[in-house]
Amino acid sequence: MATEGGGSLAAELYNLSLDLTTIGNHEDAAKASWESASMYRVLAKDDPTQLVWVGNALHRNAVNLASLERYEEAVTAGKEAVEVWINRSDEAIAFDKEALEVRRKTAEGDPTAIPLVGVSLSNLALHLSEVKRYEEAVDVGKEAVTMREAVARTDGSTLPYFARTIDRLILNLGELGRCDEAAYYGSMHVSVLETLLEGDPSVIYTLAGSLQRTAMHLAAGCHNRQAVEYGQRAVDTRRAISAENPTQFPELVQSLHALAGYLATWGNEEESAKVTAEMEVLVERLTNERAKGAP
Repeated sequence: MATEGGGSLAAELYNLSLDLTTIGNHEDAAKASWESASMYRVLAKDDPTQLVWVGNALHRNAVNLASLERYEEAVTAGKEAVEVWINRSDEAIAFDKEALEVRRKTAEGDPTAIPLVGVSLSNLALHLSEVKRYEEAVDVGKEAVTMREAVARTDGSTLPYFARTIDRLILNLGELGRCDEAAYYGSMHVSVLETLLEGDPSVIYTLAGSLQRTAMHLAAGCHNRQAVEYGQRAVDTRRAISAENPTQFPELVQSLHALAGYLATWGNEEESAKVTAEMEVLVERLTNERAKGAP
C-alpha cells in the first residue's frame, strides 16, 4: 500500500488500482495506476522519497497492462519502474531516517506529533523492504505496528493505516521465513480488517486474503488445528464473496484446495475428502462454463 502523507490523492489512486486488480478490473486499474504515477512524479520534485512511489505505481501499471495483453506498453512501464527503483531507493531510505529523527525529537515535546513518528517508521520499513533489507524492515516495522496500534486506540480513523503497516510487516516476516511471527501478526491483521469491514463492505476481499495467508503461515509453523480454523474462515469468506461476484470462484477453489491440505495434515482425512470433492465439483463447473463461453 502507498505511503501516507502529502500525496493522499496519489496514494488513494494507487490503492484503488490494487483493489480494482483484486476484482479483475485491469482496465480501470491501469488507468488509476497511471494517474497515480503522474501525481507522484509531481510530488517527487519537492520530496525525493516519492520517486519510489513513482516506481511502485508504474509497476502496478505494467502488471495491469500485461493482464490486458498490452505487452509493449507493459514493458515500457516496467523498465521505467526498475530504473526509478534502482536510482532512488537508497536516497529515500536516507530521507526517511532523517525525517524519523526529526519527528522523534518533535514528539518528545509535543505528543500530538506521535502519529507522524508512526508514519515515518512505516515508510522507512517499506523502503527498506524494497531493497530487500528485510531484517531491518522487520525491526522498524514492529516498532511502527506498536506505535500505530496505540494511536488507533484513540483515533479510529487511523485503522486503515494500521492495517497496512501490519500487512507490510507480515510480508517481510514471510520473506525471512519467520512463520510463527507472521501468523501472530496475521491474526492481528484479521482482527483489524474485521473491524474495518463493519464500515466498508469492500474490505471483505482483503480479509479473505489475510485469512488465507494466516492459515498458510500457521501450517508452515505446524500449528495444524489453527491452520484449519483460519483456512475454514477463508473458505467461508470467499463463498460469501463468490455469491455476489462469480469472478471470484477461482479464489474459492484455491482456498478449498488449501483447506483440504490443512485437514489432511491435521489427520482429518474424512473432512479433507469432503472439501476436495466440493472443490472438484466447482472446478468442473468452472471448466464447463469456460467451454461454453469459448468461441
